[in-house]
Amino acid sequence: MGMYYNRVRWCDPVTDRFNTTDPFAGSTQDPQSLHKYLYCHANPANNVDPSGKISFPTVGTLITIAIWAFLATVALTLLYVAYLGFRLVQKMRLISGCPFLDVEDHLRPAVRQMKNWPPGHRMQACAKWLEPALEPGYEANNHVKVFPGDENDIWGMHAEVSPYVFVCQWVVDNRNDLELALIIFAEWQHHPAGGDMEEGPAQAEFERVREDLRRTGEITDFIESLTHGDQQ
Repeated sequence: MGMYYNRVRWCDPVTDRFNTTDPFAGSTQDPQSLHKYLYCHANPANNVDPSGKISFPTVGTLITIAIWAFLATVALTLLYVAYLGFRLVQKMRLISGCPFLDVEDHLRPAVRQMKNWPPGHRMQACAKWLEPALEPGYEANNHVKVFPGDENDIWGMHAEVSPYVFVCQWVVDNRNDLELALIIFAEWQHHPAGGDMEEGPAQAEFERVREDLRRTGEITDFIESLTHGDQQ
């Protein structure tokens, strides 16, 4: 005799062994649980076996796990915040280094193209937003900047941290006034002045503009290839 009953098994305190196997079949995901005579994963100091069939961590162990999980979450959060900060600094440097779109050679002709749409059209609203920069001596009101890039880059860009919209230098150098106007309009749609539109509604509106150009015969291969101002 002298055996201790551990719910579903008897244990010999002299040999520290159970006299029968653990009725719990075990799990292939937990190799230690497959040992038929093991108790609490061979770690009774940190685990308990309330059912006699499977071991569970003690309260102290659970608290330790929770603390480490919390610290890991905090560390990952701080790393992510640092990454976002780094990206923001990079974007601000890009923005600050971009020149404004030349008013006489490019901005004014683009606005003139926008005004060809009928009154009340959103293209007219975009033109009105750009008009203050067209007055003599008011270049500081220019809302369009030019970022460096070639035909392999995106053709237009709107940076949430900036009051400007951006067009690619390649577009400025290689596309006509109407095509430039559509790039500006596409990115203006995402700007607060253009309603902060999501991609879906903005693309639908842009498609209506493209249909207008098909009807008037002013459509170009470049305009046909545009996916809301991005090369995709």
